[in-house]
Amino acid sequence: FWTNFLEIAPRNAANTNIVCWGDRCLALFEAGQPYRVDASTLETSGVETLGGALRQGLPFSSKLPSVDVALGKLLDVLRVASPLPEGVRLGGDAFSAHPHTCKATGRTVTYSYRINVVFRGAVPRLETVFTFYELDDQLAVLSEMDYSLDGYAFVHDFQVTDGHYVLIQNPVSLNLVPFLLGTKSAVESVRFHRDRNTKVHLIPRPAEPNLLANACPTRDAATVVEVDPCFIFHLSNAHEERRRGGGEGTSSTRFTVDCVRYPEMPDFQDFMGHGAGFEYVHPERQPKSELWRIEIDKEAGEARSRRVSERVLEFACCAPDATVPRYTYAAAALHPYLNMPQQAIARLDMDTGETALWTRGTRYYVGEPQFIAKADAVDVDVDDGWLVAMCFDAAALRSEMIVMDAADIEGGPVAVCKLRHSVPHGLHGGWSTSYFGPDEE
Repeated sequence: FWTNFLEIAPRNAANTNIVCWGDRCLALFEAGQPYRVDASTLETSGVETLGGALRQGLPFSSKLPSVDVALGKLLDVLRVASPLPEGVRLGGDAFSAHPHTCKATGRTVTYSYRINVVFRGAVPRLETVFTFYELDDQLAVLSEMDYSLDGYAFVHDFQVTDGHYVLIQNPVSLNLVPFLLGTKSAVESVRFHRDRNTKVHLIPRPAEPNLLANACPTRDAATVVEVDPCFIFHLSNAHEERRRGGGEGTSSTRFTVDCVRYPEMPDFQDFMGHGAGFEYVHPERQPKSELWRIEIDKEAGEARSRRVSERVLEFACCAPDATVPRYTYAAAALHPYLNMPQQAIARLDMDTGETALWTRGTRYYVGEPQFIAKADAVDVDVDDGWLVAMCFDAAALRSEMIVMDAADIEGGPVAVCKLRHSVPHGLHGGWSTSYFGPDEE
């Protein structure tokens, strides 16, 4: 019990995603600050703060700097594990592991968050404050703006359109008691509420993104649309389109948001709780993750959702720099038949749900597919490029990277890079046009 008491400082594993910006390579972990790594040697260089924009420390705050300092010292006295050499520090900014590229400007868009404890009378409440950043290719901050939500917001991913940030707020709350007592991890302390709707926040981007937006949009400037209760980790794409109405001077803004939707939050106790094993995943205990499309009329405040495919999948993707507003195909990792670990890669038709897939059998596991546009691609869609994925061959006990023609999934890999060893199964990966290998002779 005492080992984990007040253990609110998770170790920054820097293992959720990795991206290359300019001459910097960052290892991302959504509960802390990113780490700079040498892209050639993978040696750690240090914490990246975006020139001071990110505050180091745990993403929990009382909103009073002096109180945060005092609480940090108290946690140090109690010998709570610290992620920083100088001790526990509160009031930090946790950096998203899912940056995206704005198709219109080419900017990298991402966010950080922190969880504040606020008092309404004598009752403590939580609020989640997001800070959105727009960065150039050298990680210089071009704009930043805050947006706050009541309560604890479990947000793993978001999307950016020409004029908005798209954020999905899952209907969850954080039970602080078992978390602070150390009897449950942070994710095990999250409770899903089936009686609350899921909210889609359409947050206007700064009108002049070349300037720092110190006067940030208020909550009233954003549009919040509710959909049926569900849980969403990943958004594969979002697009907005301005349409003129029938009346004089009337128009509407329509949003299309594609996501992997769970009917409820996955049960992390099944494989993380006390006594849980890691040898087998119980499919009957886990909700099915399916590809859905949400279509929103911003001015009417209305949304309708439809399921694209009944297949259980994850890590859906499209071309990140797609020039088509409503792309035709998406790619994803999935099991060929069941709600089980992914053993196939598929291409799905976003209109019909028709699926083409490839699998190498029951002893082969696939990771997230990454889309890479072909050099001569004009109208970029998921058909006009390559899909790259890290896979594990359980029969050979080694990993390999496969390359597939996105237009011919059923044809299988066009190239396979076999490794001499196994690579731990990961979450996300990044693609860079730069070469970081040994010097060519």
